[in-house]
Amino acid sequence: MEIEEKEKFELIKNCRGDLYLKLGDEFILIDIIDDTFQMIEKINAVDFYKLFGKCIGNFKSTYMYELVKMNGLHKLYFVVNADSFHIAKSIVFDKKIKNYIDDKGFIEYGKNVSTMEITDYASNLQIRRDQASSFILENIIHKNRVNNFCFVYDNNFVLFNFDEAKMEWFDNEGKAKKTIESVDFLASDQYKNFVLQDKLGGKFYVVKNLRDDYQICMIDMNTGIVNDFLSLNIAFFESIEIINGNVFILGRKNNIEFNKLYYKSNN
Repeated sequence: MEIEEKEKFELIKNCRGDLYLKLGDEFILIDIIDDTFQMIEKINAVDFYKLFGKCIGNFKSTYMYELVKMNGLHKLYFVVNADSFHIAKSIVFDKKIKNYIDDKGFIEYGKNVSTMEITDYASNLQIRRDQASSFILENIIHKNRVNNFCFVYDNNFVLFNFDEAKMEWFDNEGKAKKTIESVDFLASDQYKNFVLQDKLGGKFYVVKNLRDDYQICMIDMNTGIVNDFLSLNIAFFESIEIINGNVFILGRKNNIEFNKLYYKSNN
């Protein structure tokens, strides 16, 4: 079902699970009261990202943050509250970091070198090749493009770890509580998948990126198994949100049409 769109917007959820409507440079906190959307308060984009930019989860005044370093080859997850700081998880790709460091000098050279005053054709061409090689090394060869996802679930933080194909639970002191290993939809070749949590129901869903469509399926939190994918019938999207089992998609079905808001029931 298509819903008329009068102004471009995006639905964004902060680390506390609050749902915001992004209109231009404003973020509007919204809630569902008596089955209708209610606008609660506004905040500008600068303040929003200062508060919630690196925060990926929150409960009981405890926040989990993700710190990504070395081009995504080192990720650190830690929990913070008013009285303490605890490291929950560290993901380090030692060999890949070494290779990245070995090429770092050339990468920086390619990023900073200029052809502005080079008149010799051969020298100019070589610099452009070096610039292209530097870009490829930085953004393709040595970049970890995998994103992990963290949420609050059953009074714990749950990390959907695509880097290591694990589902991991941590308490509010960062202590590991439970791990499910070798989760198929989190495998390294599935890095284009992503995870969403239902705003009202609290259930989790994986969205699978296919060549010409996206599919969604609820995750069994006891086993990590997913079955019965639902096709979303879209080729591109700007945002997807799930509210009480219903899927709201801002996207388009092909390269020709403009983005529209679509709705599907996943119940």
